[in-house]
Amino acid sequence: MMHRHSHSPLTKVKLFTLLGSLLIPFTLTSEIQAQDNQPTAKPVLWKATLPGGNYMVSLSTITSVSYHQYIIESTLVVDEVTIDTTGNSLVRFYSISPISDIIESDTNTLTPNLFNQSEGPLDKADDTTGINLNDMVVKQHPLTTHAKTVEFRLKNKATVESIYKSISQSWEGGRRGNFTAN
Repeated sequence: MMHRHSHSPLTKVKLFTLLGSLLIPFTLTSEIQAQDNQPTAKPVLWKATLPGGNYMVSLSTITSVSYHQYIIESTLVVDEVTIDTTGNSLVRFYSISPISDIIESDTNTLTPNLFNQSEGPLDKADDTTGINLNDMVVKQHPLTTHAKTVEFRLKNKATVESIYKSISQSWEGGRRGNFTAN
């Protein structure tokens, strides 16, 4: 006597569901492997080759670019470009000049009183050079620190200005850039 097994439609659904659930991990694994084998888009980079080293940054990670000047120790003027990113460090490109390059005086030292005078050498420097020394930040080392900062000292203000122009154009245009200083 032959027994005929009848499979109800519900039993067939359960069987297909079981088989499908066994195959899903294999399908997902092969899809993930296919994605991993796909070439990733290369980041758009800005690179600087400098006498003190090299710097490279992905333009998509930059959060700000700035150029500014400040006075340090009442005797020096710093021209500085900073690039901030979503990473853990800030980069500074700077040059240092004696303040006597900006103002004419018998001494290279500015006294605290000099900053409080209504008409003094700082105002005269503004009139003759277009640089307002009264508005510049004053820093004192080692009290002013630069923790988690990558720093490059450059030969002159013109090189700092060139770096600012290069990185600004690359970042605003979303185009790769290269800067080289000797």
